[in-house]
Amino acid sequence: GLVPYSIRYFRHHVWLNEYHPISEANLLDLDGRAEAAMARYRMPDSESRPAVLVAIAYPSVPTAETAHRQNTTALLPGAEDGLMRTDDGTWQVCLRADDHVVVVAGAADREAAAGLLETCAPGRAEQETGKPR
Repeated sequence: GLVPYSIRYFRHHVWLNEYHPISEANLLDLDGRAEAAMARYRMPDSESRPAVLVAIAYPSVPTAETAHRQNTTALLPGAEDGLMRTDDGTWQVCLRADDHVVVVAGAADREAAAGLLETCAPGRAEQETGKPR
């Protein structure tokens, strides 16, 4: 479901918000040291706009933990299993695995968000909660 020519690589939060606005604040702590990749994905049988997947590699686990906590606290308060329906009616999820953070934003439904996350981080959706999403 990768949208052709949609992959972007960057190290600063301004580029994240230029491509897919998430927050004016630097919630994912992109300060030039972390390496981020972003792409749009169209889900099968979906006519809605593509979801966005952001994968970020941080220089250390504590930096990734901070970014994950900041993003989740600000954008996903009260999220069930890290997955939440946002104000615009789309779904977002944020997951940390060691020194990496993966965000899926703008998914049409819960299954699309979890499915795209599973594509990027196989098995992690179940490991985080101990049960499948």
